[in-house]
Amino acid sequence: MDSKEKDWKLYKKNIGAWQERYIDKILEEYKEIIDRKEVASKRFWNLYHRIKDDLENPGVLIASASRNNLKDIILSLYSHNVITFEELNDFSDEIKDYIKLVMNIKWFKYLFKAACQ
Repeated sequence: MDSKEKDWKLYKKNIGAWQERYIDKILEEYKEIIDRKEVASKRFWNLYHRIKDDLENPGVLIASASRNNLKDIILSLYSHNVITFEELNDFSDEIKDYIKLVMNIKWFKYLFKAACQ
C-alpha cells in the first residue's frame, strides 16, 4: 500500500474520534459561557457567536475531505489544536514534513512581523 493510501486510511480511522474529543472540549467551554454571571441575553449571544465560529472549525465539520487535500485537512486539524503532532506518528513522513514546513513558515512570518513593528 502506498503512503497516500495508508495516510487516507489512518485519517478515516481517526477523524471520528478526533472530532468527538474536540466537540467534548468545546461543549465544556459552552457550559462555561452559559454559567457566567452575566445577563441571559449576553450569554446567549456570546454562545451563539461561539457556536457559529466553531462550525467553521475542522474539529466540528470538514466540508470536502479527499485524498487530494488530505495534507491540508491534517494541517487544519493541527493548527486548530484538534490533534497533536504525536497523533501523526503513524502517518507518512510526507504528511509530517508538510505540517512542520507550513507551521515553521507561519512561525517565521509571525516573528518577522513582530520584529518589524
